Amino acid sequence: AAPVATAQPPLIETLSRAGRYAEAAQATREFIKSGGAEFESGTHLAASNNAILAVTLLAAGDRDGYRAACAEAASRFKNTANPHEAEQIAKSCLLASDSGVEPAILDALLSTAQSRLKFSDAHWVQLINALAEYRLGHWDTAADWATKMRANPNAPERGTAAAAAVLAMAEHQRKHPAEAAKALDAAQTVIAANWPAGTEGPWYAWLIADLLAKEAAALLPAPKSEEK
Repeated sequence: AAPVATAQPPLIETLSRAGRYAEAAQATREFIKSGGAEFESGTHLAASNNAILAVTLLAAGDRDGYRAACAEAASRFKNTANPHEAEQIAKSCLLASDSGVEPAILDALLSTAQSRLKFSDAHWVQLINALAEYRLGHWDTAADWATKMRANPNAPERGTAAAAAVLAMAEHQRKHPAEAAKALDAAQTVIAANWPAGTEGPWYAWLIADLLAKEAAALLPAPKSEEK
C-alpha cells in the first residue's frame, strides 16, 4: 500500500507566501490527484487539501475556479459525519459571498460542524458561524459570534485575526465606524506579523485571515490620514 501522507508539500506554502497563488493552487490540485483515494474523501487531510485548493484559487483572483472548487468539495463532503471536515470545507466556502455551493449543502456542513462547539477547538466553529451569519446579512449575530471567538481563551491568533476581520465588516454594516476600524486594525496588525512572512501555522489559516482582512479593508472607508 502507498504510504499515507501527513502534510502538504512545502512547495505549496512557499508559493503561497510568495504570492504565487495560481501556482500554489495548481500544485495543490496535483497533490490531491497524486494522493488518490486518500485525498478524495474521508480524511482530515483530504478536507484540508480541498479547502486549500479553494482558498488559493480565491487568493489568485480566480473566482470561477474558486466557485468550481467549492462546489466540488462541498458535494464531495456533504454527507461527512466528521465535524472537522465539515468545518474545513464550510470555512473555505464562506470566504466569498457567492461560492457556488448550494445553500442546502452549506447548511448541512454547518450543521455537522456544530458538534465541535463542545470541544476545546470550538473557536473554529464560532468563526464559521460568524462568517455564515455575515454572508446571510445577519450583522448582529455575526458580530456576536466573532466577539465570542475573539474572547475564546483557546483561540489562536490566526483565528482571532480572522474573527476580527469579520467583526470589522459586521460593525461597518451596523454603522459602528469606530468599532469597525478598531477591529480591522487589530486584524491587520496581527496578520502583518505573520503573513506572508512568519512560521506560525497552519499557514493557510493566515491566508484565510488575510483574505478576510482585505475584504474588510475594501469595505471600510479609508482612515482620514490616508484620504487624499
